[in-house]
Amino acid sequence: MRTQLEPPAQQDAEARRNAVNGLIQFVTTHSQHLTNHVPVFECFVRGCEDYAVDKRGDVGSYVREASMKALEGLANMGKLSKQELEQVVGILLKQSCEKIDRVRDTAGNVLSRIVHNTNLSFNHQQFIKQLIDERLAHNQEEIKDLSMKNPQSALMDWSSAEETFPMLVQCLSLEQYRLDILSGLMISVGGLSSHVFKHSADALIKYIKQHDEQVIADGLVQLLKQYVDEERVNVPLLKAIGHLLSRDSFQSLTPDTSTFTLDVLQFIREHLTQTKNVQKIMYMVDICCEIVKMESSAMGLILGLLMSPYPKVREYTSQQLYSTLQIFDDILGDDLELTDKFFDVLSNTNWALRTVELRPIVQDLCDSVNTELIILKPPPTK
Repeated sequence: MRTQLEPPAQQDAEARRNAVNGLIQFVTTHSQHLTNHVPVFECFVRGCEDYAVDKRGDVGSYVREASMKALEGLANMGKLSKQELEQVVGILLKQSCEKIDRVRDTAGNVLSRIVHNTNLSFNHQQFIKQLIDERLAHNQEEIKDLSMKNPQSALMDWSSAEETFPMLVQCLSLEQYRLDILSGLMISVGGLSSHVFKHSADALIKYIKQHDEQVIADGLVQLLKQYVDEERVNVPLLKAIGHLLSRDSFQSLTPDTSTFTLDVLQFIREHLTQTKNVQKIMYMVDICCEIVKMESSAMGLILGLLMSPYPKVREYTSQQLYSTLQIFDDILGDDLELTDKFFDVLSNTNWALRTVELRPIVQDLCDSVNTELIILKPPPTK
């Protein structure tokens, strides 16, 4: 099965989904003759990474759902090693945290059945099982038939963001699955769906404030590096980091105690000029305006963004910096004259002018705060 789209013949998510369904049906029927399950296993794992999009939206989700069920089939046959089974659990935890309700429902139900399968054994199985069972305890009065084969599936609404995210964030304590869960959560926290955003963000922020902030911060930096070339992930990831910073989720991670803010700034500095995605750059602006509250070196990057090749970015940066200086009036110290100068320039400059005309204005601001002007050039045309 091909999971990398190759135009035009391979752009058919339904065909890939049917291929997965056909393969697992064949393997199940002839399981006694399957001497090497690894190619089949790897095929289904790749299917769980299918994020193909067309005019209908995320059609790769059809393939991901089929692949998760197929992996459960392989697990039930006893074909998977402990390491492979743990890989499957990581995939299911990730998909259980992503933004599409239907996919979360499929992933959660498969995960629930696997952790309750007494014939299977893997690391942290009891921990995950206990989390699910504790959640189910709230709904025990709804169990009408105690002989129901899978009461946990019937009572747990895995598609409900309100119900699942507060439970699943507890699995962030499991280092083995932390990045899987975080990568799924970032898609939800940085997504467009308001109900998914609200419950995923609230659950994650509550968890961070009750646990080691540095552990989560390290995971976010690792994800930035891991998905540096995948805008499907890094755009919502940047948006999510900006939101977490705005909610003071990493308040204890000052530049004196952690390299988190410097690591994020370094990532932005290195990749800012490699993208033409204006929305992505604007999320970087949001992050810089949050970090400048505790790391003065962010000011140079913000002022450099006032010289962005994109007028919309220049205008947005001026607005965000103005708002930040209004709320946090100590960023520029006690110099009221300097603060007034910034307010005057930010509010009265026509940021739609050519950058060559704006450069003396921005350079003067940089000189006022002893910061080198960072010139941001557009990415080369391919």
